[in-house]
Amino acid sequence: MEQTWVRDARPFPTIPSPQYYSTTLFHIDEPDQALRWLDKIGGDNVRSLTKLRLWVGAVYHDDSLVFGKGDKRVWRTLFSRLATMTHIRELVVSWDAELSMGHPGGGADLGLVRRLGRMDFLERLTIGGYFAKEWPGYLGDRVMDLRIDDWDGQGMAEYQKRVTDLSP
Repeated sequence: MEQTWVRDARPFPTIPSPQYYSTTLFHIDEPDQALRWLDKIGGDNVRSLTKLRLWVGAVYHDDSLVFGKGDKRVWRTLFSRLATMTHIRELVVSWDAELSMGHPGGGADLGLVRRLGRMDFLERLTIGGYFAKEWPGYLGDRVMDLRIDDWDGQGMAEYQKRVTDLSP
């Protein structure tokens, strides 16, 4: 299986074949560029996407003066588009956080997890990183196979103590 990053800095061919999009794992960490990419590849290719890996960084905000990688409005727009325009089968979402610097990341965004919950067509969803403790139960009711990638158990426990009352 081919893998590629969705970034303007590392362009990849705009291949018109839905076959390419159905067999390639695409990595996304810049939602604004991912939205432009979805527009660029066109409807049939968007509907052919089956595997995505999303990395939501620790710097995550709703500051109207800053747009791009950490803008929660853009991440929410991307998740909404993915929920309504694609037939993804496998999705990996990793949330980063840096609480010591005041950055709980997207793992504390109820709007984001609600949009993720609309992707009830997923066959497998893997979530990792830092997210609210209520989220696995909520998402597990909506997808066939929910997996937890526990890459920082102790850090996750501390995160969940500090980020509370986030039931979707």
